[in-house]
Amino acid sequence: MLQKGFLKRKYSLSITPRRIWQTMFIAVGYSVAIYAFMVCMREGFRWRTFKIDYDYLLILTPHENFFYNFFFAILATLTGFSVAMEGLIKTQFHLPGFIRHSITNDQTSLQWLANYWIAKLGSFYAVLYLAIASRYDYNGFDFYRDYWFLFPSILIVLFLNQWMKFRLFLKADSSRWMGYSSIAILLFSVMLAFLPIVDYQGLNHAILKNTPSYNYKIDLPKSSVAKFSRRSLTAHIYIGFPKNPPSDSAVLSGEGSISPMTLVDFNQWLSTYQGYLPDNERSLLEISIRSDRHVKMGMIKKIVDIMRYSDIRKVKLVTLKNGWGIPYLLTPRCQEFSDDILGLTISCKGISRKLKKKSTFHFSLKNDSIKSEGQSFSNSDLAIRLKHHIESYPADYLIELQVDNESYYETYVSLMDVLFSTFIELKDKAARERCGRPYKFDADFENDPELEKYVRKLYPMNIIQLSDKDWEYLELKTPTK
Repeated sequence: MLQKGFLKRKYSLSITPRRIWQTMFIAVGYSVAIYAFMVCMREGFRWRTFKIDYDYLLILTPHENFFYNFFFAILATLTGFSVAMEGLIKTQFHLPGFIRHSITNDQTSLQWLANYWIAKLGSFYAVLYLAIASRYDYNGFDFYRDYWFLFPSILIVLFLNQWMKFRLFLKADSSRWMGYSSIAILLFSVMLAFLPIVDYQGLNHAILKNTPSYNYKIDLPKSSVAKFSRRSLTAHIYIGFPKNPPSDSAVLSGEGSISPMTLVDFNQWLSTYQGYLPDNERSLLEISIRSDRHVKMGMIKKIVDIMRYSDIRKVKLVTLKNGWGIPYLLTPRCQEFSDDILGLTISCKGISRKLKKKSTFHFSLKNDSIKSEGQSFSNSDLAIRLKHHIESYPADYLIELQVDNESYYETYVSLMDVLFSTFIELKDKAARERCGRPYKFDADFENDPELEKYVRKLYPMNIIQLSDKDWEYLELKTPTK
C-alpha cells in the first residue's frame, strides 16, 4: 500500500502480489505481441525492396539486424509497460474517478502524442529514403550508419513522456521507481531482441534462391556515369561465376531463370523475348547486362555480337545495384547499310570511308591497357586526347574502338565511363553556353527537346566498335585477337 499526496490530499495506491503478477503478465504479453508485429512489418518492408528484374534484396548485417531488433524490443516494452500501468491505475476503484482518469488519460495521450510525432518523423524519413535510395543506390543512404542517434532519442523521449504524470503522483519515489523500471525494460528488451520471431536467414534464402546473384558471383564494376531506363522495355541478362560448386568459368543466364545458357540458347531467348513485344517497340528494346567485373571480354563480345545480329541496338552496362548503368547504342552489323542516325550513331554504310579519314580517332584495349598509335595511356590521358580530338573536328569526328578477348570487363566499363564522361562534359558546356542550363544525362526526358537536338548535333556519339567478323567483312585491317 503506497500513500502519496495528490493536490494536497492523501490517497492510497493498492499494490498487491496479485496485481503485480497481473501487471507483469499484461506488460509481457503486449510487449511480445507488439515486438513480433514490428519485426514482421520490417521483414515485409524488406521483402518489398526485392526487385526480381534487378536481382536485389535489402540484406541487413548481423549488427544491423540486432540494432533494429533491440530498438523494436524497447519500443514494444515501453508500450507494453504503458498499457500495463494504465490498467493498474484504472483498477484502483477506491480512488476518486477524476484522479484515475486524470492519470490514465494524460499518460495515454502523452504516449499516443509521442507515437504520432514519431510516425510523422518516420514517414518523412521513409519517403526521403525511398526517393534517394531508389533513384541512386540503396547503399548510399543508411539510417544505421548515418542516423543511428535518432533511434535512442526517440526511445528516451517516449520513456520520459510516459513517466511525466507518474512523477507528479509518486513525487519523491518517482526517481527510484523510474530507475527500477528503466533497468527492467532494458533487461527484458535484450531478451526480447534475441527472440526468434522470424527466421531471417531462411527468409533471405526463400526469396533469393531463384535469383542469379544468389547462385552466381556477380561483382558489378563501378562507373561515374549512370542512367535509368524504362523497365517495361528492358530485358536483363546475367554473367557471373557459379557459387555451388565454385567455378572459374563464367556462365550466362537470362531474366526469369538461373539455368546457364549457351550462346545458341541466348539467341533463342532473345528471339522469344522480342516476340512478346509489339512491332513498334522491338527497336526500343534494351538489354541490361549485369556482369561480374572479372569476366573476360571474349565472352562479352560474343554475347554482344548475337545482340547485333538479332537487331538489338540498345545496351546498358549495369554498374549500380538498382539497375542504373552506362547506356549506349550498338554499331549495326556491317552487312547492313542503313542511313546514319543523327546524333546517335553512324551506320556501316560510311564506316570504310570514314575510318580512313584523319578525323577518326583510333584506340584499342589490349591486355587491360589503353593504346593509341602504339602508345599506352591512362584513363585521364585518354580523356584529354579524346576531348581535344572531338573539339578539333566538330560533328565530323569518328571514334573507333577495338577490344581484345583477354581484357577484363571491369577495364572495358571504365573505358566506356571515360568516353561518356567526356561527351557529357562537352554537352554540358555547350548547353550552358547556349541556354544557361546544365545538360542532364542521369534521367530520361529531363532535357528540353530543342537543347537535346542541339547538343546531339554538335557532339554526336559517333563511337564505332566492330566485331572481328566485321573487320573481316570490311577488309580494313587484321582484327584484334
